[in-house]
Amino acid sequence: MCAITGLCYGCKYKDKLFIRWSSVGLVIGIGLSIYTWCLISSM
Repeated sequence: MCAITGLCYGCKYKDKLFIRWSSVGLVIGIGLSIYTWCLISSM
């Protein structure tokens, strides 16, 4: 949720550093969510 907000802020104010770190956070968050879902599904 925070990463999506950061991406919106970065796009609105054209802050490339903010966009980069928000994108990294979003990718890590999605990856961990998928990993957690797979782990719970295998139990």
